[in-house]
Amino acid sequence: MTNVILAPVSEGIFDVGVSALEPQMVRIRSQNNGFLYLDSKIRNAALNNSILSSDKNQIILAHKIRRWSTQSVYINYDTPNVNLFNNQITFFDQVAGVNFTALIPEGYYLTQTIYMTALRDAMNATASAIVFSFAFALLSEDRKAIITGTTNWNFVADDFLTRNRYMFGPPILVAPTPKLAWDVGTISLIYSRYIDFESRVMSEYTKAPSSSNQDNVGNVVIRIHFTEITPRTILAVIDNSRWINYNRDRQMTNIDIEVFDEWNNPFYFPKHNFNDDTATRENQDWMLDIMTEI
Repeated sequence: MTNVILAPVSEGIFDVGVSALEPQMVRIRSQNNGFLYLDSKIRNAALNNSILSSDKNQIILAHKIRRWSTQSVYINYDTPNVNLFNNQITFFDQVAGVNFTALIPEGYYLTQTIYMTALRDAMNATASAIVFSFAFALLSEDRKAIITGTTNWNFVADDFLTRNRYMFGPPILVAPTPKLAWDVGTISLIYSRYIDFESRVMSEYTKAPSSSNQDNVGNVVIRIHFTEITPRTILAVIDNSRWINYNRDRQMTNIDIEVFDEWNNPFYFPKHNFNDDTATRENQDWMLDIMTEI
């Protein structure tokens, strides 16, 4: 309970600030609230779309919720910055007249030199007769990287290259005419600058949905910004998190959580082979702590 003192109100409309009444103390009842803890390990859907339901054979996960707010996010982050979502680079060989695809090995690339060496080796490993080399402008790690071939070539802006646009920078998307050398910009080495957790169920009744100037972004529950390259634990405690309306007459039996990268592609979770079966599954390891009010 919270006690609030209400100042006396003037007795007449012309008696501003004049009142013979005593101040009144009002006791206000605090909102009934609780926490809903969501853990990605308890889910019944694979890939990036996790359907979270109640454990221990309970039918209702939550009910009588008037509104909710995300309080904290925990992520066991182990996504390599070069992965199956962005390791494919396609280039056109003008002499051969065909495209070739280079595959950069999945892994954690911590410097531009290490990454550019892997990219050069992958391009040289294709069936193209071009021999590639690279150099940094002004001999500085923070300068632009330049890839040079022995004959004319250019990058092909396919879907994988589009996913690589932030890692490479905008210049790699502009390749209209084959030539010997291409400036690929400064390599950022970041796969995605943020993770979006989206949910249709949790956003269904909000009157002020989150929006973005990026296409196809909607139903965002929380966005976590980070610049991680190596594996680590990310714990984000959200101060002054916004409250999102819900329908208190709606019984929540499951919650859909989808995870996206900054290009609005499903966020890449590396696959790990668990000994319980022969299949592999994504190593989604995250938790959301949701405060609810009834």
